[in-house]
Amino acid sequence: MTDYLRLAISPDSDDAFMAWAIAEAQIDLRGLSFDIISADVQALNEAAASTTPPYDVSAISFGALPVLADTWSVLTTAASFGIGVGPKLVSAAPLAVAALEGARIAIPGAHTSARIALHLYLAAHGIGTTHDHYVPFDQIAATVTSGRTQAGVIIHEDGLRLDAHHLHRIADLGAWWQSHSGLPLPLGATAIRRNLPLELKQRACAVLQAAVQAGLDRRQEALAWARPTAKGLTESELEQYITDYVNALSVDFGNQGIEAIHSFLGQAETQGLIEPTTKRLEIIAPLRVAVLWS
Repeated sequence: MTDYLRLAISPDSDDAFMAWAIAEAQIDLRGLSFDIISADVQALNEAAASTTPPYDVSAISFGALPVLADTWSVLTTAASFGIGVGPKLVSAAPLAVAALEGARIAIPGAHTSARIALHLYLAAHGIGTTHDHYVPFDQIAATVTSGRTQAGVIIHEDGLRLDAHHLHRIADLGAWWQSHSGLPLPLGATAIRRNLPLELKQRACAVLQAAVQAGLDRRQEALAWARPTAKGLTESELEQYITDYVNALSVDFGNQGIEAIHSFLGQAETQGLIEPTTKRLEIIAPLRVAVLWS
């Protein structure tokens, strides 16, 4: 019997790249059938938090786990970690970080890794008060250049096109986090409904892991399939974007990824940015399940 799963991905090149092998049936689906839906990750975060989630497997932000940890499990695969790279804190004119005290900053959602990374960065630089202004991710550049906010956090493909948007980079939050913690920055996760049978969750994890590996092994085919989602990136920019956000940790984030998640969310807990989360997480690997830090 085929088990049917509703799989939601973001409309971004890295998610498309990782989903290619499933969408095109290039791997053994292990008795699973997937209906793939695409939506903005903030919309996916909100859908996952609803009382009747419309998806079984979904891309989410690691920053949404404070809200989702009790109802969703995190898969050890199909994740995006920034290794020395990540969301860009930008302004319309050159601006020192000290000038952000009291500033209005555009960010792509309340429950995003971008928001957590921003506030960890600001706290580390002694910035005590700023005002979050929630804006759809694809409107942040325009919001900053228009002067409606003093700064913004750019995510996804726009991070490669700051010059085109006439934006000045204050900081790469992924690079800052790497230097601060020695760990990659947890950005996008793939989660599965926690109330599904364990065997099904492990099997889905195995299929997604095989899909990410297939994309890396057959890179040009996966890139070609992802090309329509590239939002105007050149070929070289698309290559760079995939290199930045689909890597060995996307195949299996393992102990390094678990440590990064623990550190990132743990520091956010300590600073009161999120409610206690790390002890509630369930991490699903293809052949095992573990409850972390209980």
